[in-house]
Amino acid sequence: MKTQATRSLSLSPDVALIENLLTEQQCLGLVQLGQKHGVEPLAFKDNPIVQKVGKSLAAQMNVPVEKLGALSIHRLDHGDQAESSPSFPNLQPTSSNAGIRQTITVLLALNDTESGGEVIFPSANLTIPLTKGSALIIRNFKDDAPDPQALHGFMPAAGRDKWVAVVHLCESLSDLNAATEPPQECPMSGMRAAAAAAAAAAASSDKDAPVPLAQPEKFDATTGGTIRVWRLHPEGAKITPADKSLMGDAPTGALRWCGPFTHANAYGFWVYPPLDIDIIWHGGRSFEYEIIHGYSHADYDHMHGLQQPGDSYQYGPREKIDAGTVFEGIFSIWTGCAFQTPPGWALMIRSVINKPVSPVFKIQEGILETDWLAYDIWMNLQFVQQNKKVSLRRGNVASPIAQIVPVPRQAYDSPWELTESMMERSTPEGEKFYQSWAAYNYKKWVKNAHKEPSTYSTERARYFKDERQSYE
Repeated sequence: MKTQATRSLSLSPDVALIENLLTEQQCLGLVQLGQKHGVEPLAFKDNPIVQKVGKSLAAQMNVPVEKLGALSIHRLDHGDQAESSPSFPNLQPTSSNAGIRQTITVLLALNDTESGGEVIFPSANLTIPLTKGSALIIRNFKDDAPDPQALHGFMPAAGRDKWVAVVHLCESLSDLNAATEPPQECPMSGMRAAAAAAAAAAASSDKDAPVPLAQPEKFDATTGGTIRVWRLHPEGAKITPADKSLMGDAPTGALRWCGPFTHANAYGFWVYPPLDIDIIWHGGRSFEYEIIHGYSHADYDHMHGLQQPGDSYQYGPREKIDAGTVFEGIFSIWTGCAFQTPPGWALMIRSVINKPVSPVFKIQEGILETDWLAYDIWMNLQFVQQNKKVSLRRGNVASPIAQIVPVPRQAYDSPWELTESMMERSTPEGEKFYQSWAAYNYKKWVKNAHKEPSTYSTERARYFKDERQSYE
């Protein structure tokens, strides 16, 4: 069974999203079951629709269906306005006397509402919209203890009730305890052996020759890829997944209906300032700055402790900021991080997408070929206004200063051609494009005698469904 892409939304709480997991028919069928049975738990073998949903979810999570608890369906009454207080229905995980605990909660959205109905995590100040057919996966335990950040509820929905199906991934404590026993072959021993072999090879070879990187797994268009962050300093720049709601700053209508806007918002990861500092640019290479809370020398202690006598490079204390040395108007800040991407993938560093940080500076954009470049990265703040103070604060979670986005090398390192012509219908290619253009405009503007804001998301889902079927 083919699985959908799972996208991480947050690390604390640990939350991921699967879009378009359920079909239109499955959503409607589950709503009808909820209207008939209420919140009565439904075993996956009790109903063909529930059974199919269980199989899809188990395949997506790579677990046996038996690990999934019963499915329950909840109706969340709509409120007068989305700004009302959130509700916390009885959806939270529990532990039973039989030694079973619900380690993961899955919320399945069965319908859309005019506004509101978002999942809210009050302890983490996090709000996540959940559209019909999508699944939100919430890890309830962290370090073998309940994670208070995972407590969640729902904002009231406007216009109509919100329907949600809830499934818990259940594990027995005996299975968990057994899983903590050391395996017959410890993976760490193999890693240490590989590291020792690499060090020995480096010592016996040409020290000027490049050392090939041990690559992360190759990118898979279905499951996504992994960006590896290697930290040189324990208090380096904080990095989090970009938030399509822009931490609540995105307009509600755009967040709900404008796919191009939300795709861009959620692209990549946000980078936060690693220190507290005030900066004023006086023109040219002249800067005035005050470090309120800066870097410690913990990077030297850590990196120096990793080094061996035969190493060709010896890590020494280093500067963490640079004022005007690189270019005029450029203030550079060390991230304390090195990045590694799958083969053929690079990272573009840029200003935060659709979230203006400051009118005084922007991030100097660059493409970092992090599939081969093992180097710790700096952020270049390019100042555009003189004699204006900028205050950067590490703890301000609402103000990232940069964004890193993965890009395939072929997107910038291969030749691209640009061809132009007036719209025409005299060629097969022109006729096909015209028909697609006309059909989309009809559905968006004419079919329902008014603008239909869901056209983009509906047609996008249809396109990817057809594309998947063409490969199956």
